[in-house]
Amino acid sequence: MLKKISVTALFAFAFICLSFTTKSKITVFTIGDSTMAPKDTTDNPERGWAMAFPLFFDTANVKFENHAQNGRSTKSFIDEGSWQRVVERLKPGDYVFIQFGHNDEKKEKPSVYADPQGAYRENLTRFMRETKEKGANPILMTSIVRRKFDDKGVLLDTHGEYPGVVRSLAKELNVPLIDMEAKSRVKIQELGDSTSKKLFVWFDAGVHKRFPKGKQDDTHLNASGATFIAQLAVDGIRELKLPLEKELLPYDLLAVDAPFSMPLIRVFRFPQKDFPITKYGAQSGGKFDNTKVFAKAILECNKAGGGRVVVPAGEWLTGPIHFLSNVNLYLEEGAVLLFSDNPSDYLPAVMTSWEGMECYNYSPLLYAFNCENIAITGRGMLKPKMETWRTWFKRPQPHLDALKKLYDMASFDVPVEKRQMAKDENNLRPHLIHFNRCRNVLLDSFKIRESPFWTIHIYMCENGVARNLDVRAHGHNNDGIDLEMTKDFLVENCTFDQGDDAVVIKAGRNRDAWRLNTPTENIVVRNCTILKGHALLAVGSEISGGIRNVYMHDCTAPNNVNRFFFIKTNHRRGGFIENIYMENVHSGTTKCLFEIDTDVLYQWKDLVPTYETRITRINNIVLKNVTCDSTNVVYELKGDARLPISNVEINNVKIGKVLHYFKRVKNTENLVEINDNSK
Repeated sequence: MLKKISVTALFAFAFICLSFTTKSKITVFTIGDSTMAPKDTTDNPERGWAMAFPLFFDTANVKFENHAQNGRSTKSFIDEGSWQRVVERLKPGDYVFIQFGHNDEKKEKPSVYADPQGAYRENLTRFMRETKEKGANPILMTSIVRRKFDDKGVLLDTHGEYPGVVRSLAKELNVPLIDMEAKSRVKIQELGDSTSKKLFVWFDAGVHKRFPKGKQDDTHLNASGATFIAQLAVDGIRELKLPLEKELLPYDLLAVDAPFSMPLIRVFRFPQKDFPITKYGAQSGGKFDNTKVFAKAILECNKAGGGRVVVPAGEWLTGPIHFLSNVNLYLEEGAVLLFSDNPSDYLPAVMTSWEGMECYNYSPLLYAFNCENIAITGRGMLKPKMETWRTWFKRPQPHLDALKKLYDMASFDVPVEKRQMAKDENNLRPHLIHFNRCRNVLLDSFKIRESPFWTIHIYMCENGVARNLDVRAHGHNNDGIDLEMTKDFLVENCTFDQGDDAVVIKAGRNRDAWRLNTPTENIVVRNCTILKGHALLAVGSEISGGIRNVYMHDCTAPNNVNRFFFIKTNHRRGGFIENIYMENVHSGTTKCLFEIDTDVLYQWKDLVPTYETRITRINNIVLKNVTCDSTNVVYELKGDARLPISNVEINNVKIGKVLHYFKRVKNTENLVEINDNSK
């Protein structure tokens, strides 16, 4: 009997302890109208922004109930019993985000109309009072704007008195306010009439099966718009410093428009801690070697949980800079990182890749391996010394012999650690930036002036953004940005002036890439300008791991490029290229506007043999809404008879002048030309 009592008491004690230690989740309630409400997502592009709200939170501690409904006002939400159902579920510590107004405005509908200074004010006051009575936290929100512009491109006010009532109530009753009307007005105005359509339910005829005749809805959001607006609400939580802020994930989210399912891009929010390099003994002037200083500052930043390693204005000589996780290398305006051109400074060798083959080579000037949450930001400059590297631009026989040796080692599966290339006269130049197997990358707002080899190489990385960059590098192989075996990446608002291709999509070379089996996918490039380069967009020739889902739009090459859009491979590559889209782009002059070539080998044709033949599958390539002042050739499609190119759409291409010939096509199936005004 005593034993039974002891066991019973033990279980009772455990239950009591559990009840004290188990923390119940906070519930976030959202109440409002259709701009916030949940939708049936089956063949329906419309989304309420509160559908995206949970994506920003640690849902281990917070749960969400979206009670917003289409067509509701403060009046109808109360009259139909919806508010009472929320009140009954509230508990202390919960939050209620309140956004009404779109339907309260409708005088023609008595069931929803609420006078702004009468019923609307009274109903909002009731929501706040009854929320507080339950020990929960009301958060007032003004309505998001409608996308309505005048003929001068100015966003119009369509909400009248209603936002002002919300603002005055928040102040009067000391309730937190997130001014969604003001926030969305600023952002939608910045985007402008045309671009802002991409956030709303806007479709041309024949684009979406739900709207065969098209749809022009300036009120309701699509998936991208919902995430965009939810981010504004999250910004408001941070600005108010609500206790709920501690449950936010350390990321902003970007919804990126694309003709394929593009995952949300996460942008890490670095801790607000600074580690100035001067604190660790850095000296400007371009003579003192600051390599060890950078290493120490980065290590301290990493150990502290992350933050910014700050480079003040001035010229700072350094060798390689190696990143650690959660570090943002921040270049203040006027800061110049002057990189040594002494090859010995870039030893010992590190694991990298050279033209699609993994090896150990001289360290890239800025290098990260297997890191997460890393960034280079600020308005400073990266500027390598170039005297030595320029002598390496030439390809003497020892260099070609080294390439052949590396090719053979990769072809016969020699372990990567045995592919030591940083020796003798191999002269395999290092990349300027090489991030390898990293997650959550941000490159923002800095300038680049010259590079030893490929300028920005994002290799086997996941999730990132490169934006607002000014990249100018005119040497041999100086691509602008190479995305290789990388997924979920956005490049936007950048300027490129290159000695080679501007934006390049790659996926490894031959057997090395087959071994890694990592396709490049979900890449969007938008609003970029290419001042000079071999190609605006190049896909290949290293494509053996496969490339899918690439979308370039609203870009321009106003001067001259050799090829506007170039897909290149050969019979050694294998892999696949599918779902590549170029839309709304402009070029000045080109030699060839659009080319697919399946026999591109360059110096490798005679340098090394074909150990294995694998033909690349090329499918679903779209070129749409393109203008070009003049070109020698509009397009040339050279498929392989063993596996022809398939499904190419050339839609609304307008050429001012064709100097040589219009098109040449071979081994291509299902080529579709639509509304072609270029002849």
